Amino acid sequence: MRLLSISRNLTPGGAGLGNELIPAAKSHLCALATGSRLVPHAWGWNGRGYRNLFGTSILDPLPPHVALKLLPKLEIGRRQWLDHRIEDYGSLCRHLLDRHTFPALAPAGAIVHSGMWGGFCLIDPAKPWVKALLASAKGAPERLAAFQRTTSGAAFKVGVHVRRGDFSAMTGPLRGKFNFSIPMAWYQQVLSSVLPMLPAETLVCAFSDAILPGDELLPRGWPAERLWQAPTPGHDTADLLSLAACDLLVCSVSSYSTMAAWLGGKPYLWLKDQMQEASGRLSIWGDEASEGNWLQAMSFAPPEISLRSPCIPTSLHADFDRRHLAAILADGHATDRRLDPIRYGCTS
Repeated sequence: MRLLSISRNLTPGGAGLGNELIPAAKSHLCALATGSRLVPHAWGWNGRGYRNLFGTSILDPLPPHVALKLLPKLEIGRRQWLDHRIEDYGSLCRHLLDRHTFPALAPAGAIVHSGMWGGFCLIDPAKPWVKALLASAKGAPERLAAFQRTTSGAAFKVGVHVRRGDFSAMTGPLRGKFNFSIPMAWYQQVLSSVLPMLPAETLVCAFSDAILPGDELLPRGWPAERLWQAPTPGHDTADLLSLAACDLLVCSVSSYSTMAAWLGGKPYLWLKDQMQEASGRLSIWGDEASEGNWLQAMSFAPPEISLRSPCIPTSLHADFDRRHLAAILADGHATDRRLDPIRYGCTS
């Protein structure tokens, strides 16, 4: 039987790049593990115009839509993951396919992937594929080369991701909440505390969907020539790779920032007020514990354990554990991914 590996869009009109890349990466890993044919992720109806970056047709959602209507399916979902507790997505697909029976007379079948459940721990083997996909986008090679050329002299790069445009203002309770704009004052206060701990020739690299006024972002007295911004904002794929290439990240509360932290594997500062806390554990993903997810973000105590986490929780007042950042910097960014909240503290 011919098998197709198909990823669903997260919403009918498509979600943000950091969101959509997770089911797309799952589908890629399934195709590798099962020998099924990879159906390219559908970008055509995404309101953010990703089809223009990836060179696809506005009609590209139609073939997978028809296939999902007509073919017998094996849906890979959160429930199967929790039941079988296999931490590699390709292995999970192979395991479930071996136990699934398609109709004997069906000429083809579909293995279907959806959702962000499992986070980055399940798709680690797809990291090179995701990077290659992003780098293949229209205009990405030129923009990446320009970033590398203009920042190559920096001894250390701090990547700052500021989300504006489509995000709402920060209001009300923040625990477990995503997609709100953190005030510029927070970034400025964080940089005021972080930059004195870094090498003298550190460069602040700002990424946003808008041009950022330097005097609102940089600490007072920081030289304007040690701020890098793209001449025009908004090349999502190239900017994601450039952000991931920085040595330390100051994140927005967005899946775009978590994708950059995963791709780069570097330490990052995250708004602590957004993180859920339960039984001494911190998680950026909300109330995953209530869903029975065994891959929980690990506790940030005791101190000798917490200092290995790549995530540095930072309060709205820009307070963070300086010993934590100092330990990471002194040890050449050596961290323990089991303590990384974007991976639910996965122990694979």
